[in-house]
Amino acid sequence: MKLAELKQALSGMKESKVRFRLPSGELVAAHAHVTEVARVDKRFVDCGGTFRKESWCRLQTWVADDVEHRLTSARLLAALDKAAPTLEADGDHLDVDVEHEAGLVSQYPVGRVVPGTDEVVLALDARHTDCLAKDRCVPAAAPAASITFGRRPAASVPAPQLQNGGLVLVLCTGNSCRSHLAEGVLRAASMGRFRVASAGSRPAGYVHPMAIQVMAEVGIDISGHRSKHLDEFLHEPVETVITVCGNADQACPVFPGQRRRWHWPFDDPAHAQGTEEERLAVFRRVRDEILRVFGAYAAGRLA
Repeated sequence: MKLAELKQALSGMKESKVRFRLPSGELVAAHAHVTEVARVDKRFVDCGGTFRKESWCRLQTWVADDVEHRLTSARLLAALDKAAPTLEADGDHLDVDVEHEAGLVSQYPVGRVVPGTDEVVLALDARHTDCLAKDRCVPAAAPAASITFGRRPAASVPAPQLQNGGLVLVLCTGNSCRSHLAEGVLRAASMGRFRVASAGSRPAGYVHPMAIQVMAEVGIDISGHRSKHLDEFLHEPVETVITVCGNADQACPVFPGQRRRWHWPFDDPAHAQGTEEERLAVFRRVRDEILRVFGAYAAGRLA
């Protein structure tokens, strides 16, 4: 979540008390203080030799013996305003995380703001590392097997035999790229034999135009898809959950009636850099990987 988004959410609930919820679902003690608002700048070189820079806004929490202390939205907003010179001109565009000690000091990205009657909860996500130069330091994947929808491909991933008609829910973080690519493949491959949907743990609110473009290149139309939160499906009879990124895998709840859960991670093409054609190349690569894996899953299920 960007700092501007956090401030906007808090501004409508200034008298509400602020709580923090860890990715495990555990709530941080109600009397936690925010003792520090900082700008963190990280300059580094990745394993492929590319120099990079990342910046974010960090809130440091501390739980003292003062159990009567309660942090309100108004107090937190005042602290953020006072920190504006430190956060610099682009501060509102920084991602926000929370540094908290729960056995070990950890940093948790702020995922979303959950309003309540007299409390507002900052739901924290898990943070994971990843290789930023897979094209240079990770061995190339085996050539993709060709897939004909409705038939078993030569190379397939293990797929359970499930009842037709159940909902298969594909999850990622932003529900803007990978999960929509997978949803489109499954919809086309299933031939209406089972229900398919996708959602995100931190929905971006849109479907990436390049995801729509590269799917159209293989004859699959996802232009009518929308970005949505996984909470929309908490009361749905979800039969199978498939996560395509680490954050969604960590944040994924158990759905009513759920029988299967798989985790098949893919690179996020939304993070691709370079010219338009270079970014499209990344989208096409991830699309082809998803075509291979989810096409094989559908073929195995329909066999």
